[in-house]
Amino acid sequence: MTDRESIEYFRAREKAERAAAAATTNDIARKLHLKLAEAYAARVREGEQASAFKLRPAGGPLPASSAQNSAAAKSQQEFEKTA
Repeated sequence: MTDRESIEYFRAREKAERAAAAATTNDIARKLHLKLAEAYAARVREGEQASAFKLRPAGGPLPASSAQNSAAAKSQQEFEKTA
């Protein structure tokens, strides 16, 4: 199983657990399904971060959100203006 396949599996399990939590009438079962969903969501995040890190070129910046990239670009432009 590839990293991408694992991430998709965990994403599907998270979705299924959230659906099960919404469908049950038992409070204990709902809490357990939500707890499992959160665990799967954490695995998805870990897998995505690991995949993004593997794709980073040697010496390149670490992956960041679009907002972080935009802020960094603006800071770099301001720095270059003053230099």
